[in-house]
Amino acid sequence: MSDDEEGGAGASEILDESPFRWKKLFADVTEIDRQPHMYYGGWYWIRQPDGNYGCNYVMVLDDGRCFIGVEDIMGRAGVSFRRLPEVKPEPRWHAPFVKDFVRGDSSNPDEDNVYDLCLNAFRSYIDYEEPGAAMLMALYTIQTYLMPIFDTTAYILITGPKRSGKSKNFDVAEQLVFNPVRAVNMSVSSIFRIIEDWQATLLIDESDLDLPEKAAGIRTILLSGYKRGLFVLRTEKTTKDRHFVERYDVFGPKMIVAPQGVAETMREQMLLDRCIPITMQRTTDELLTKRSVRPSDPFWADIRHHLYCFALKHWREVADNLLEMPDKLPLMSREYEKWSPLFAVAEYFGLFDELFSFCREKVSEVFLEEESESSEVKLLRFLIHLFRSAEAGGEALVKESVMDGLEGYYVSSSELVMRLEQHYGKESWINPRSIGRILTSVFALNRKPLKIVRSGKPYYFLEKRKLERLAEKYGINFENPLEV
Repeated sequence: MSDDEEGGAGASEILDESPFRWKKLFADVTEIDRQPHMYYGGWYWIRQPDGNYGCNYVMVLDDGRCFIGVEDIMGRAGVSFRRLPEVKPEPRWHAPFVKDFVRGDSSNPDEDNVYDLCLNAFRSYIDYEEPGAAMLMALYTIQTYLMPIFDTTAYILITGPKRSGKSKNFDVAEQLVFNPVRAVNMSVSSIFRIIEDWQATLLIDESDLDLPEKAAGIRTILLSGYKRGLFVLRTEKTTKDRHFVERYDVFGPKMIVAPQGVAETMREQMLLDRCIPITMQRTTDELLTKRSVRPSDPFWADIRHHLYCFALKHWREVADNLLEMPDKLPLMSREYEKWSPLFAVAEYFGLFDELFSFCREKVSEVFLEEESESSEVKLLRFLIHLFRSAEAGGEALVKESVMDGLEGYYVSSSELVMRLEQHYGKESWINPRSIGRILTSVFALNRKPLKIVRSGKPYYFLEKRKLERLAEKYGINFENPLEV
């Protein structure tokens, strides 16, 4: 047996794990010297010891250490990157500020003032009709710098009439949020790459949603990009016309301007479920309408310096706040996923109660919007109404006792169609196939004894405990289910 076969000298070896930690290029949390550290990276001009100049990658750690060059980072920190983007963004954290942080110089005012700085920036340019909207924009801005510690994120959806300040939200956000990229004049394939390579905060304008060739691709990004670990797969082509599958990580914060909302523009109710909406109204403040955002104003670079400093110095505290959210934040499912990162940030600034008051209004708005569009809710309301009417002797439904002591009433989908049309009129979802899908796939009436077939016709069982549980989950008053 050869040395190679015995695993002796000169043999290749399968490693148990990668010798390097694969991390994101512009911001991430990694373990160095057995301690977790957050870092930011970017390309800066460097003067070498020999006096020559060059542009090189710089990594700045939360403890003030600074590594220059990918090779140095791999050797000293054990961190490697899967790929470097061909086009590199201009550094948003200006070099003089970076050097101040590395030297340990404090920002002026202190980085803890970053929330007030962001809040005043939005209020200085935009007149928000909704109380709490400026707070949301400020907290979301801070959240974009802390994405390495979050696994979910909401999208900000800005709606409203013309000249109500929708686009100005983008003008301000573009100066403040982490690595902003507007989707205007970009192909969908470019957007995939930019989000992954730059860890970009994507700003999607109404014009992008109206283009058929872009809308489907953007919808795919939005459906997948709210949660870490959901990837978009695309077939790419090499220079030799060979095809391969590429996986894109599109997770990250996103802001959307859509006058009528994404659900109507893109025909996707699921997108609204990932958004926190802000409704704009035209302002009567003439001064605000004339105030324009100048990117060259040093005011913006100073706020970004505070954002970088705050994130590096206090990310652990925000991460600890996030760990406490399951016991503190009374939200469930998607709403919890959307709001918990914002509450983790708000908790640091003592804004938990204020944000919760605003959150309660927003969740109620979303629920009412979904209810007005949702065939599931309409059907459930009517099923409960049928059940309660039958119990009171007002509906001639088939009553049967079934196994496990359950007692209730059977109703067929065709009978439901007739009764629903009498109550709601003719709506597109009122047909046996759609109703059967909702009853089985949504309400889980998909097995005996909850679903039976007689003479080739499906019947569904209405049982009190099941309907009460569904009513609680959908926020329906069981005693008066048709009351909206």
